[in-house]
Amino acid sequence: MPSNPTNCNNCGCTPNPLDSANWESESTLGKSAATTLTVAADYSLSPGPECKIGFKKHNVGTCWKEMVYDAGANLVPDTNCKKEDIKWSINEPSEGATIDASGVVTFGAEGALITVVVKCGELTDSMSLLYLRLTTQTVARVPSPRSRRLLGVGEEDNISVTPLTGTVAWRLEGPGALSFTSHTAKFEAGDVASEATVFATLTASSGQPSATCSVKFTVIPPSDVEMVRLPGKPEYHEQDRPSAGVCTQVYILPRTVCFYRISIREGECWAVASGYFESENGAYHGRGSSFAVKENTEANPSLGDANDNVGFRGGFLTVPPYGPWPLRRGSIEWKIPYEYVVTTGVQLFREFTIVSQAGEATEQGNLAVRKAGVTVTKDYGEASSGRWRPCE
Repeated sequence: MPSNPTNCNNCGCTPNPLDSANWESESTLGKSAATTLTVAADYSLSPGPECKIGFKKHNVGTCWKEMVYDAGANLVPDTNCKKEDIKWSINEPSEGATIDASGVVTFGAEGALITVVVKCGELTDSMSLLYLRLTTQTVARVPSPRSRRLLGVGEEDNISVTPLTGTVAWRLEGPGALSFTSHTAKFEAGDVASEATVFATLTASSGQPSATCSVKFTVIPPSDVEMVRLPGKPEYHEQDRPSAGVCTQVYILPRTVCFYRISIREGECWAVASGYFESENGAYHGRGSSFAVKENTEANPSLGDANDNVGFRGGFLTVPPYGPWPLRRGSIEWKIPYEYVVTTGVQLFREFTIVSQAGEATEQGNLAVRKAGVTVTKDYGEASSGRWRPCE
């Protein structure tokens, strides 16, 4: 930029350059643009007091792809340099950015560091603009979109910064863990429902602008389980005995995230039984072994890495007259706590739902068994099939 000429008084220009200033910024949707005023005033030998041109400071939010800058507002009234004479340009490399005749800057799809130049006759000024872009992608392939900001407990997300210039300072606010190298980072969600925000501050280079942008994640625990029959496994029944069973696959809900970094187990409970099953009233359901959850399909992202035997059967009297329990109407139910734990960090199991496993017998000895969306019904005289533990 030209320096203040020695005969500035002859042109009526007051040597009072505007102060340099950082442009205000805020963060929205993981995209950022920040600006720094590089030269706030200039001088010319042209006559009259209108000897400076600069950028008017605006409250320009970061993460905007389109911004408006007004140089004409800094020209003194009655200047010989009319506003319509102002010319805008972007120095190469432009990184796909454009600027129109009104000073509206539109960035390309990726982050970029560009220099905008404004000229009016012999007057000129320039400004460095930094458009910071944060891109997120879940480690899990399902569910889509992988750019989602809703994560399951323990789920991981890769974050990248463009442009690939300068240095990046990363920071995490909220539960979870953050690891990073240069322009990439990995966020690991915590083990409970929470919100966490990752901040990235890109400093292009010495003397160049910096920008901070953030991305906010919402973390949710599992809410329920759903079971479906496992293909290829026969249902269980013993002829002339109230009995029914089925082998099931276990899906972890909701389907809006992937719980591939947790394990689940069934907890302790006691049966409530009556009628045909009354001798089982208070029967203990012990805590089960934990099993992992794995990434599955778009339709069912979280699949238990173990199958569940679902069934009941009538017993035999242990006192005279011995023999099978006499047929009559009856019911039995376990209300089973389900617990999860994130497989990294502190191994603390947390209850997330109660699942009913219930059986209902008729006076004729028919039995229906229900659990987590699956039902199996067997008539008393139906031919025997399967095994007592159908998954085995």
